[in-house]
Amino acid sequence: MRRSRRSRPRAWPPASRRSASACYSQARCGRCSQSERRHPKPEVTLAMVADHIEHIVKVAGIDHVGIGSDFDGLGKDVPVGLEDVSRYPDLLAELMRRGWSDADVAKLAGGNVLRVLDEAEAVSKSMNRRE
Repeated sequence: MRRSRRSRPRAWPPASRRSASACYSQARCGRCSQSERRHPKPEVTLAMVADHIEHIVKVAGIDHVGIGSDFDGLGKDVPVGLEDVSRYPDLLAELMRRGWSDADVAKLAGGNVLRVLDEAEAVSKSMNRRE
């Protein structure tokens, strides 16, 4: 039986496909910082987030979209103008500038999620009555 030329285990992913965040010795690795300088992360803005939300609404419908927040652990990699939940009014104002109605903004900001939770609770109660 022929033995493989590679007797040592392979690292995964291969070095050629590792991202900067996958580098275990990032503090000592000059390759990561060089790559980040050559390929900087694009700046994401609040307007781009609004564009994304509008696209989702076109695909799924306004009754199926909501926003929430989990900013814990994101560091500085957040959209400019949307650094924390205190900036949500700016996002909602941007959507209203684009012609969104008060009702649609209310659905996005929590109305949809409350409706779904109410519906889930109603189903739960109806299932408990049958038992």
